[in-house]
Amino acid sequence: MITPDHIPFVVNLQAKHATHLEIVGGKGANLAILFQRGFNVPDAFIVTTNAFDYVFNDEQTKGVLSIIDEVNVDNIKELEDVSNTIKQAICNINLSSDMINLIIDHYYKLCEKIDNMNIHVAVRSSATAEDLPDNSFAGQQDTYLHVGRENLIDKIKECWASLFTARAISYRKKSNIDHKIVKLAVVVQAMISSEVSGVAFTANPITGLRNEVVIDSTYGLGEALVSGLVTPDHYEILFDNYENAEICVKNIGKKGIHIIGKSDGGTETLVTMDNNKKIEALSDQYIIQLAKLAKQVEKSYNYQPQDLEWSFSNEKLYILQARPITTLFLIPKHAYGQSGLRCMMSFGTVQGFLKPMTPLGQSSIRTILNSYYRAIHVDRSTSIEDDISSDPLRHPTFKSASNRLWIDITDTLTSPAVRFCDLSTVDTGMNPMDALALTRAVESNPTTEMNLMLWKLTVLIKDHETTLKLFENEPTDNLVRMYKNKSFDKDIQYTMDEFFHNYGCRGIGEIDIGCKRWFDEPQVVIEQIKNYLKIRNPDKAVDKIHDQSRQSAYEALSRIEDELRWPFFQRPLVNVLFTRIKILFSLRECPKYYGIIQPFGKCRNELIRKANLAVNENFISHADDIYFLFISELKSLAYDTDNQQYDKRDYWINLILERRMEYKKQMSCKRIPLILLSDGTTYYDATTIPNENNQPIELMEGEYLGSPVSPGVYEGKVRIVDDPMNSQLQPGEILVCTATDPAWTSLFPIIGALVLEMGGMLQHGAIVSREYGLPAVVGVANAKQIFHNGQRIQVNGSTGRIKVLFDE
Repeated sequence: MITPDHIPFVVNLQAKHATHLEIVGGKGANLAILFQRGFNVPDAFIVTTNAFDYVFNDEQTKGVLSIIDEVNVDNIKELEDVSNTIKQAICNINLSSDMINLIIDHYYKLCEKIDNMNIHVAVRSSATAEDLPDNSFAGQQDTYLHVGRENLIDKIKECWASLFTARAISYRKKSNIDHKIVKLAVVVQAMISSEVSGVAFTANPITGLRNEVVIDSTYGLGEALVSGLVTPDHYEILFDNYENAEICVKNIGKKGIHIIGKSDGGTETLVTMDNNKKIEALSDQYIIQLAKLAKQVEKSYNYQPQDLEWSFSNEKLYILQARPITTLFLIPKHAYGQSGLRCMMSFGTVQGFLKPMTPLGQSSIRTILNSYYRAIHVDRSTSIEDDISSDPLRHPTFKSASNRLWIDITDTLTSPAVRFCDLSTVDTGMNPMDALALTRAVESNPTTEMNLMLWKLTVLIKDHETTLKLFENEPTDNLVRMYKNKSFDKDIQYTMDEFFHNYGCRGIGEIDIGCKRWFDEPQVVIEQIKNYLKIRNPDKAVDKIHDQSRQSAYEALSRIEDELRWPFFQRPLVNVLFTRIKILFSLRECPKYYGIIQPFGKCRNELIRKANLAVNENFISHADDIYFLFISELKSLAYDTDNQQYDKRDYWINLILERRMEYKKQMSCKRIPLILLSDGTTYYDATTIPNENNQPIELMEGEYLGSPVSPGVYEGKVRIVDDPMNSQLQPGEILVCTATDPAWTSLFPIIGALVLEMGGMLQHGAIVSREYGLPAVVGVANAKQIFHNGQRIQVNGSTGRIKVLFDE
């Protein structure tokens, strides 16, 4: 593990520490990576976070920063005063002569490389963002251009001070982020006398198309463009397999001003001459050269689209900065370099799983599911795979990108067999609502059995007056402590222990082994019991609803039998098929539960035990770091008999840090595409939903359409829920959410209907809604934005229509 004593205060771009995010920050690490990969980057050195720590651990500095603890962030004047006091104190810090001499020495070494002993530099903040959301570092983009040696130390201190703007302090205080853990490195980079500069996106940031490069350019320094002070020239370049490039869009901007560096330091803004405004800043030759270089940079980052800052000076092209375009979904690597368009479906969206998956979760589920495919000889082209002894990961069905899994369905869609599978032309000969009702007769599956056992526990608590009062009055944390201390009534404690023994392996996002289980977070189950205790109507009792659901299925079967044209011949067949429905729908949950969820629960306990050993050996920093490694990487650590991994401690720590940061970025995504094409095109929902005559359905004002998955009509108030632990649901309200999993089940007896943004007929929410007899509509894109709490709507689970009645 890297310790502060081994980290220098200043590093150049060639140094091994220069690519470590926690030492040089994101901007510094990216520059060093580009430099070490041979791209033409202006030389630089970086004042590391160790220098920052050394300065800010001074008792006087810590005393100044302590005033943050007392500031009232809602008082704007007080907040601004505290911010100004801290920033002024930082700018007035007297750095040690050793640190100043070290920085100036690196400045002169930079001068020697350029053969100019009085160069100007750009001084840029470079935040680590370790364990923090990106925007907790408001001010991290502070940049000072054309800085001379005499102002260098002051500008470095000003970069440090930018961490304590009023906005940054307010954000961290409101987010309960300790200001003591924020860190900043500072990049000092040789200035380029830019004749033309700008930005380049290696994928179209608007359309997402990966075969386009978008370039904006202007005269002078790029500061005018980045700050939005100028209308630049705009180009879009179309690529064919990273080789052939063609300019397809060219718009000449006014370029009304441009910024240049002054000979005595600093910058000045000039008005662009009228004749230059109409001339392109870049020739076609330079446009193509820049676009090809941008694609080379992207390729070096494993095809992750990049946002570049660049500059031309004396006919030389320089890369000033590179950062990922975080607004686009990454395309699985296998899709690159293949001829033709590939079509991929989101595994998470199909499963109703919005969160990204941890690396260990991805590799675990891929290994299991690809083995399942191979075990039953399934091939996506509808033929039987011959070589079933080959490596299941050699041609995996499930591809990963950006902490998410995608199923490549191209071969299936293009299979000749698909032409003969247009089920829309098949006449079922029965009422669609009766067909749906038949699925409510399923035999008990793991989820149903879990719900019934939890209801049994709830009934025990209802019948035990002392325990009932505890659940009604005590905070959840207190109840968790009582459970762990075995303080409940004997029968209740025994049943709770039995429940956790059987179902403690379940949890939110349970298909990801990296997600916590109920035995890790007993409060989830306690909250579910509290929800069940809200049920006062005996007709809403879980066991009674289960019995009623089965009865309604048999009633539907009777109606179908009554309508048969030739009952003597058809009734036996209908009953055989009905029996199959009951069995097969029940079995659907079994492979997932017994083959994935239960084993994952057992594996987590052993993994954490091993991870704690790895923490003690300083291989990783935290036990849950192991979830950010793939299976093959865990094997490298586990079977290291020659202790070779000791030499790679820095590598593992940095790799895990980078993956944690990417995971956090993906956690902020509110919408996940259902379909992703290999050219970057995304589809978030069905563009048209036809009626039974294959014609688009017409909607009235205030009507919305989704897929009907559980019949019935219900009118009620909307309740939008993001977290089942904090739902604030009231009996009879309509639950509107992204998707559900078993952690949401206890809410179903309370609600009147269900609306989901994601999912289909076999999604958890759809199955449980049918079991509970609740009208349900899924696949309603942006439902959480369309509807709002308190709004009264009508949900028709038979037609998929949702109608807004009125607002409150």
